[in-house]
Amino acid sequence: MPKKIPHVREKILQSAELLFNSHSFEEVDMRLIAKEAGVSVGTVYYHFSDKSGIFLSACEHMVERLLASMAGISNSKLHPEQRLYRYLKYLYQDTQHQKESFRKFFYEGIFNINQENRYPQINALLERIKNQILADVGSILKEMIPKDRPMEDKLVERLILSTLGSFFTLNQRFPQEVEENIKYISRAIETLINIRGVSLET
Repeated sequence: MPKKIPHVREKILQSAELLFNSHSFEEVDMRLIAKEAGVSVGTVYYHFSDKSGIFLSACEHMVERLLASMAGISNSKLHPEQRLYRYLKYLYQDTQHQKESFRKFFYEGIFNINQENRYPQINALLERIKNQILADVGSILKEMIPKDRPMEDKLVERLILSTLGSFFTLNQRFPQEVEENIKYISRAIETLINIRGVSLET
């Protein structure tokens, strides 16, 4: 029996992701994936049991790259304000770049997979993305809060959610003004965390 070669599996996944990003789930089959990857259909089946298995693995592959990139920005040595700026800009750019992919992966293809054993795994991937964004933005914002003016956890949570909510809402309304949207959010955050002397008492 031939061995499963890691780089071949990776090549198949990359090819599948490209195809799922440009075709509907129904249009993609094992032969098309094999052709795109430059391998035999038997090789594809050797690494993956079926199309649904490739689909799920491609989703995981994409999410891992996304999470790694976000963590890299969040954990960088830049000043918190600079990190927040880069983080939000990356979220926007990656969302725009992956827009078609995410739509097909998470909103179209999902309904073509065996719901009993696949849907929870897709949900788990979406949950991982959400949780990391909340954690990353939360850690950055906490660094921006003056040490002599601590903020209650409940207020920090609201600040995180309002930051992300405002960001995505502004970009939907003003898609050509991403830079200005991020600057506006940064100024609003500075005000809310009392850097500019505004009271946080409720």
